[in-house]
Amino acid sequence: MATTPLEEKIIALDAARHQAMIAGDVAALSRLLSDHLTYTHFTGLTESKAEYLASVAKGVFGTGASRSRSGRSARPQAPCSSP
Repeated sequence: MATTPLEEKIIALDAARHQAMIAGDVAALSRLLSDHLTYTHFTGLTESKAEYLASVAKGVFGTGASRSRSGRSARPQAPCSSP
């Protein structure tokens, strides 16, 4: 399935976010994530952007292997309003 330039940009940004998360690159994550971020982990733990970045900086999540990111797709939606 062909992707649009916008979809390709979204996929590239998500790949950069994922790589920064694995590498523990707090500076890159800070640039990539919205200041309005609410990050909910699979455990149910919910963190603000600042809390999440502090956890990444402490190495709470480790930098181990991650699942393959191949086959990703994106489907842009209408813009939503910020809180």
